[in-house]
Amino acid sequence: MRILFFVFYLLLFENQFNSQSNKSFEWSFEGQIALVTNGKGCFVNFGGPGIKFKSNLVDVKLGMMPSLRFQKESPKPIVTPLLGFGPQFYLTKSKKLFLSFPIYYYASTYKWEFTGGIGYVITSIKKTKNESEH
Repeated sequence: MRILFFVFYLLLFENQFNSQSNKSFEWSFEGQIALVTNGKGCFVNFGGPGIKFKSNLVDVKLGMMPSLRFQKESPKPIVTPLLGFGPQFYLTKSKKLFLSFPIYYYASTYKWEFTGGIGYVITSIKKTKNESEH
């Protein structure tokens, strides 16, 4: 509940944060998909919420990744939903391809699983606000 209030606070006071600096503030929504593995199973990740840090060479996103796990593990079904967390590195000039390294927690075994793979940004909607727009 505290997180919800914090997000609401940020959205409500977005204009005040922007007016205190000369830098622009950007909101973006990305539709993305990634395939990662831990050596035992395959995971399909779908883009979730996160914070993206941009530079000229590489963009880095720390985010949550809703996923489907495909792995034979009795008595569980072959396909199970999971939520992962980890970094994504956007290395290409177009920033469409990225390397993804989500971490998953398996509650049944009380273990963390580290994975790695590659992904693609399908869509990207951006909204930029500059100080001159206020």
